[in-house]
Amino acid sequence: MITIRSRCRQVWLTTPSDKAVAELLVSRDGMDADLAAHAARVAQGHIGRARHIARSEEARNWRAKILAIPAKLRSVSDCLAIADELVKDAADEAARLVADSDTKEKADLQQALGAGTKGVKPRNTQAALKDLEEQQKARLKRIQRDTLDRALTELTTYYRDIFGLQTKSLEPINAEYLGVLQQMADSFSAAETLRKITAILDAREALNTNVAPLLAMEAMLLSLRGDEMSQTVGFGT
Repeated sequence: MITIRSRCRQVWLTTPSDKAVAELLVSRDGMDADLAAHAARVAQGHIGRARHIARSEEARNWRAKILAIPAKLRSVSDCLAIADELVKDAADEAARLVADSDTKEKADLQQALGAGTKGVKPRNTQAALKDLEEQQKARLKRIQRDTLDRALTELTTYYRDIFGLQTKSLEPINAEYLGVLQQMADSFSAAETLRKITAILDAREALNTNVAPLLAMEAMLLSLRGDEMSQTVGFGT
């Protein structure tokens, strides 16, 4: 034990700065400097995420779509419709991501069990295929919830920026939306902003439990709009 301890070193890990991430994207990946700077800022020190945002126009468009949500919550029906769209989009994305692997896994299992092989009688084929199907369903569900969680993370940065403007304490992450963020900051209090952030965090927590994604999204969006109805459809008090 003494020998092991003597060879240990304390290493301090820090989140890389936006500048460092941007410089890495430019030098290593050949990214445009302005695009790299934008990706580094919104990724908040996550190099892999910054690289994905810089490389993928689809990822940037998806992010813009999520950040446009708060301004669209004009009525209860808007909240419910957007919640439904969020859940369906996440389900579609999850299905797209697993489609090829699901097909390959099933084919590989059938081959391993001898399905389709002349003179070979498959054993326990149905049970094995059912078990694989359950595993794939669980994976699909997890990816859908992970996709929703990423959307909620982006929404958190939106309200974090509003709080920063209200308290003059934080540099904005979403600087390209400064105009609408300032309008939002002027329209309600910092305490209300914190309540909205809490609603998002509650929704993220709900996704880690057995709460239905649609119910979690509906309750959160109604709460972001300021509807008392959110307590009726919510997942907790």
